[in-house]
Amino acid sequence: MSNLKINETPLRTAKNYKINNIIIEESDIPKKIEKFNNFKVSKLGSKITIDENVSKVKLKYGLEANLTNQVIESANYKASIAIDSKTHKEAEIDFDIDKTNPNLVGNIEITANEGTKSTIILKYETSKDVKAYHNSVIRANARKNAVLNIIIVNFINELSNNFIAIQNEIGENAKVNYCIIDFGGKNSITNYFSNISRR
Repeated sequence: MSNLKINETPLRTAKNYKINNIIIEESDIPKKIEKFNNFKVSKLGSKITIDENVSKVKLKYGLEANLTNQVIESANYKASIAIDSKTHKEAEIDFDIDKTNPNLVGNIEITANEGTKSTIILKYETSKDVKAYHNSVIRANARKNAVLNIIIVNFINELSNNFIAIQNEIGENAKVNYCIIDFGGKNSITNYFSNISRR
């Protein structure tokens, strides 16, 4: 059985950090992705909207082609989050990955429109005894003068895999701040890429 090499890099990094060129058994990647129903949205203000109309995933890097393709073809959670508030607004999405919903493949797109201020919290949890799987792409577009804070909280258990690819498009004088609280996972790997746009 072939394996996947995750988070490949052409540059050498210290091996003891174990952040690049990580080998994952292909059997750890589920082939069939069922519908995911176990999530809750809270703190959603009138100036933050969420729907399922996400644009096509195009990543500069990502974690690995098979994982990216899985999001493109089989995402079972899709969210397009649009922020239109000039005063600070906050929204939180909690994902509970359990025996009924063991696999979460997410396609999340966040657009902070010009001059907006917001915080988006994404929290991932599993039951203690479930062998779960999480693979998500998070794309943020912060337009001119926007301030976007994204908090990712990982409480996934040590039986489960957690893969996240992050890509940002940052406009003129915009700021995207990440706080990643990573407490769990058999393998927990995050890939991060930003592009600064002056358009």
